[in-house]
Amino acid sequence: MPPGLLISTPFQNYLIPGILLLIINGIPALLIAFLTLFKVKYYAYLIVIQGIILIVWLTAELIININLFYPLTHITYYLIGGALIFLGLKLRKSVANAIKL
Repeated sequence: MPPGLLISTPFQNYLIPGILLLIINGIPALLIAFLTLFKVKYYAYLIVIQGIILIVWLTAELIININLFYPLTHITYYLIGGALIFLGLKLRKSVANAIKL
């Protein structure tokens, strides 16, 4: 991405945004995926939290710099975030029903 896209942001280059993306979105996503594979307690909630993190990240990114809006990319990731929330909630209900049986 060209550095010119950062002109209206508080960042001079992509180092700090990249580190923030890794810490806020990347590492938690890997951790949640790992915990989901082993079906730890409350893993369905963790999937919902990951969807919320993704949507909040995208929204904050657009608030900071609307020039970074790429419709196909952002809409796709918003849909993925929404799907994570929806499927996590649906999974939570199915896990709760399985426990009752």
